[in-house]
Amino acid sequence: METDAPGRLGTLIVLMICGLLVSRSIAAEKKGKWKIHGSIGLLIVASSTALTFFKVEPVATYHNALVWSGYILLADAIAFLIRGESLLRTHLRSFLYLMAIAFPIYAIFEAYNALATLGWEYHYSLSHPWGRFILFGWGWIQVVPSLIETAWWLDALKPFRDDDRPSITITKRGSAFIAMLGFVMTTVPFLVEREAIVRLFGSLVYYSFMFVGPAAVVDASNYLRGKRSFLHDMEEGKWEPLFTFSIGGVIAGSLWEGWNYQATGRWVYPLLPFQGYKAFELPLPFFLYYMPFTIGCMAIVELMTPERLNPFKKVWPRGGNP
Repeated sequence: METDAPGRLGTLIVLMICGLLVSRSIAAEKKGKWKIHGSIGLLIVASSTALTFFKVEPVATYHNALVWSGYILLADAIAFLIRGESLLRTHLRSFLYLMAIAFPIYAIFEAYNALATLGWEYHYSLSHPWGRFILFGWGWIQVVPSLIETAWWLDALKPFRDDDRPSITITKRGSAFIAMLGFVMTTVPFLVEREAIVRLFGSLVYYSFMFVGPAAVVDASNYLRGKRSFLHDMEEGKWEPLFTFSIGGVIAGSLWEGWNYQATGRWVYPLLPFQGYKAFELPLPFFLYYMPFTIGCMAIVELMTPERLNPFKKVWPRGGNP
C-alpha cells in the first residue's frame, strides 16, 4: 500500500470503521444464520483488494465495480445474520427493482458533475467503449444498493434510538419553502459561472448545491405527497432514520474512497479545496457530503418506488401522513 499521508490517514479511518462495525456485529443478538453469499462476498472483497494491491490487471482497473459487488453480498449476509431478514434473502423483488432504478438515480449526480460542478474526474486507461461501459455501468448501478445495504446493516445494530428526541414543527408552507430553496440550489450552478459562486460563497457552499439541493427538493416533495420523508420523521421526533442513512452514507463513502484509492480505474478531485488535508483522494471536509448525497438518493428512491417494492420497510418505517 502507498505510504503517503492521505493513504495512511484514510486507511486508519477505514480500519476504525470496520473494527467498530465488526465488533458490534459480533456482539449483536443473532436472529438468522450465516448464508453462503456472505462468504462469496468476503472472498470477492479480499481477492479483489489483494490483486489490486499488486496492480494485477484487469482486476485493478475494475476493482471499484468488483469490490462493491462483494460488499453488497457481504453486508446483506451480515444483516440477515443479525436481523433474520435482508434485501437479497427475503426481499429479492425489492432489491431487483432497486438495481433497475439505481443507474438513472446515480446518473443524475454524474450529469450534474459533468455539466456544472466539475467536482470529480475519472482516470482510466480503457480505450474500448465496452470496457468503459462495464467499468461505469457496473459500478454505478451498485452505488444506491450499497448505501441501502449499509443502512440495513447499521440499523440492525441499533446505534441510534429515538428516546426523548425533540420534534420540530413543519407546515406544508414550510416544506414548500424548503422544496423551493432546494430547487434554487439545484439550478443555480447551471445558470451562474462556477468561479462567480465560489468567489461569493466559497467552494464548500458551492459543492453543497449538488447534494443538499436535490435532497431538500425531493424530500420536501415527498412530505407534501404523503410519502416517507425525513422532514416528516423529524416532525414526529423520529430521528433514527436520518441518523442511520447519514452515518451509513459516510461509512459507505469511506470504504468507497479507500477501495478507489488503489484502483487503476479511479476518480480524483483536482478542483476541490483543502488538497493538503486529504484522506485518500478526498479532502476531509467533503466526507460530510456523503450525508446529503445519501439522503438525496434515498428520497429519490422513495419517490420512484411503489410501496409493495419499497426497500425501506424495515429500516425506514412509514409514519402517518403529514
